[in-house]
Amino acid sequence: MKQQVTFAQAIEAANRGDAAAARDILKQLVSEDPQHSRAWMLLAEVAKTPEYAINCLGKVLVLEPENALARERQAQLRAGQRPSGALAPSGSSAPSVNALQRFLGEQQDPAAVQHAYTTVSQILTPGEEIHYIAVQSRPVLTISPDCIVLTNKRFIIYRTKLLGGADFDDYIWRDLRDAKLKEGMIGATITMKVVTGQVLTLEYLPKVQARRIYQAAQAMEEHVREERRQREMEERRAGAQNIVLSSPLTNPLAPPVPPAPPALPPALALPEPPITQPATEDPVETLKKLKTLLTAELISQSEYDAKKVEILARM
Repeated sequence: MKQQVTFAQAIEAANRGDAAAARDILKQLVSEDPQHSRAWMLLAEVAKTPEYAINCLGKVLVLEPENALARERQAQLRAGQRPSGALAPSGSSAPSVNALQRFLGEQQDPAAVQHAYTTVSQILTPGEEIHYIAVQSRPVLTISPDCIVLTNKRFIIYRTKLLGGADFDDYIWRDLRDAKLKEGMIGATITMKVVTGQVLTLEYLPKVQARRIYQAAQAMEEHVREERRQREMEERRAGAQNIVLSSPLTNPLAPPVPPAPPALPPALALPEPPITQPATEDPVETLKKLKTLLTAELISQSEYDAKKVEILARM
């Protein structure tokens, strides 16, 4: 329990931008537990010098030889470059924890957030913005946890690979059919089902982060349902207007006139029947039908009033 609390304190210090306090806590932690690879990784991120950061990353690679992120950052530091996804110490011109403070208020691992933010930012479309990042927290320590990234256009599950690279499962919010939250003893699980039937699941999320994801998903579900309802209503109204407004003014609800039969050859021509005028529908009945359409919101009040004036004028 002491190890978890100490590492949580280090994350909180890094969130505040207090690199010195974070270093002190992390140095104490790795002295007590040299196998704590996440502590070594975070210590490299807040190191005062590139040399010390390279040494910390070397410790990570001894514990996790397949860690591509640590290897990449170590190579960049040796080449004299600041890793694009790394946390910068106070006073550095590189992006710092403070630049991403809005994503670090609910127990997120700063290094994981920076890495996810940097990677996902490269696939954003014009006008798309990241709104929230949730970071997995497995019981078994891992340098590259999976994340859920929410934007104003879609939700993205970002899964890192052991040998480098990442997998992205992303869907626009309109494709979300259902979202479920299940809380356990050591975290929560978010499950999202999309319209294609695919089910996306991310386990071991801190409960506070999982609740935020669930809350956002429910809000977007409601928004999409309202958009769909409005669209269906407009389609129904447009269809009804095309039928009613294009009908003869004398009888807006009359069925279409059937086409005339083909002409017979002269030898077989029959005498034409006398022309009779179709019976005009009762104006009162027409008004009742128009009132029914108005009540069903299939025509507007102004359309109803115009038709009513025309029918009354003919009475």
